[in-house]
Amino acid sequence: MNRRKSIIFIFYFLLLAFGLFAQDTWVKNYQPFGEDVSYFVEDIRVCPDEGYAVIGSIWSDELTSNQGFMMKTDSDGNLEWANIDMVDFITGPEPSGFIVLADGSFITIGNNFWGGGRYLLKRYPDGVIEWVVQLDNDYGTEAIELTIDGNMVTTGGSMDGSISLQKFDLNGNLIWRETYLPDGFGYGGGYSVIQTSDEGYALTGYVFGINHRDILVIKTNATGDSLWTWTYNGTANSIDLAKCIIENSESELLIGGHINNTVEREYFGYLIKMNAIGDTIWTEKVNNVGGITSMFHTQDSNYLIQGGDNITKFNNDREIIWQVPRLVGLNAQGDRTILERTDQYIIYLGKDYWSDYITIVKCDAMGQVSAIDENVVLPDVIDFRCYPNPFNPEITISYTISKPTDIEINVFNVKGQLADVILQEQKIGGFHSITWNASSYTSGVYFIQLIQNDKLKCIKKVSLIK
Repeated sequence: MNRRKSIIFIFYFLLLAFGLFAQDTWVKNYQPFGEDVSYFVEDIRVCPDEGYAVIGSIWSDELTSNQGFMMKTDSDGNLEWANIDMVDFITGPEPSGFIVLADGSFITIGNNFWGGGRYLLKRYPDGVIEWVVQLDNDYGTEAIELTIDGNMVTTGGSMDGSISLQKFDLNGNLIWRETYLPDGFGYGGGYSVIQTSDEGYALTGYVFGINHRDILVIKTNATGDSLWTWTYNGTANSIDLAKCIIENSESELLIGGHINNTVEREYFGYLIKMNAIGDTIWTEKVNNVGGITSMFHTQDSNYLIQGGDNITKFNNDREIIWQVPRLVGLNAQGDRTILERTDQYIIYLGKDYWSDYITIVKCDAMGQVSAIDENVVLPDVIDFRCYPNPFNPEITISYTISKPTDIEINVFNVKGQLADVILQEQKIGGFHSITWNASSYTSGVYFIQLIQNDKLKCIKKVSLIK
């Protein structure tokens, strides 16, 4: 009898513990600007009050172009505020990164969605804009990080084709700027930057050569002078890219991205580990992961990956500790979309295509969530890609849908004008692809838009280079 009571007590205790734990993990969906708006999300960061801030952009029939925004939640994921990026001197501001300051204020960096125009924008902790600074239009901005000396550093591309590294003070004043382009390459861009433990900087992105795009890593000293440059071509004629870079406690660099073999039609996540002087320690294809967009070095000296359809944790020996499906349809686009809290809970950001929600997930240290918001639904558009990018003169547009639906694919130029209607028809569920031949169009940036059942689902920015 006593043994039975003990078993019942233990079972009750486990249920109680599970119930309490379930309250600590959650999936929250947000439509801060209404249901008739398309949402695109970039990055998420933890705030000093343990809440979360998210940047992205919105699109609706009422807007003439994309419009940037920031939203803020409390530590339980409850929405506190959401405000538009009000930038008078450009149309269509689109944030590409942000930092959180010690006092809870924010600085966002961004670009004009349709090309041209760069800005820095500072918000008070309550979301009210404090100031906006216009930046040099010749230097793009894709990522931003705080520096040890209380300033900020950014990376991106340049109008002359080089990769940029810029340091600003917290009032938006330029301290210094450096540009880089390895020999033998025509142009490139930076997608992620960090300050390293030696107070220098490391950035990653891509460089474009003849018939191939390569992964790029650059290491500099504290004033931006290049110490070494490393490039990697996955396979012959492949279109490769790195989206994120982090440093571990041994001063080693971890770089995440993808290899896109356009000949074999093979696309997979790729990891690179390097030491502080640029020697490659290992490279690794990551199974069941598409393009890696974000990584985080955990408190137990392992690594989290956001990419493809999964969240993955692996160790220093490249062994996968666990891999679980993401609880949201699509990755966010930035290099800071997954993180580990000090209590080892994991936060990641994504977007539900079909229902057009912004989604934040808080899961346990094993990637599990005990209770899911009933509003979460599986997307009907599972995948949407445009490759190669840049292209000349043909680009393949592929997508996967879960059921029969009306699909429309359009191309717009940088002025927002309709350039071509590629497809307008009903498609059965499954994988589909179509090729757009742009031989009659001029070189430049274009935007390929996928519409499902008269609702905008995705926009891809592509470059035609002749």
